[in-house]
Amino acid sequence: MLACERSQVFEWLAYEDGVLADVPADEQQKLVWLRGWYLGKMQPRVERFRAELVAAFGPQQGAQIEAAEFYEISEYAGRADATRRARLFPGARFLARK
Repeated sequence: MLACERSQVFEWLAYEDGVLADVPADEQQKLVWLRGWYLGKMQPRVERFRAELVAAFGPQQGAQIEAAEFYEISEYAGRADATRRARLFPGARFLARK
């Protein structure tokens, strides 16, 4: 999905991150590079929320997750009851705030 936004990912974001020279010219190698670059960006976030991932997905699956999206419902936004959350984030796992 990320690779579909070619100029953003392989040019602009790589430039902004200071790794433009690392982007391969070969199209297949670009995908390999993109996976490594993206997972490198995601790893600190995933590790920060590893306990929550294990709680949501169980110990085996939670320990194997490499990338995830995390959202916090803003206290200033409208109420997000279970029905609204299910509509906005179908298939998502929700954890109660501690």
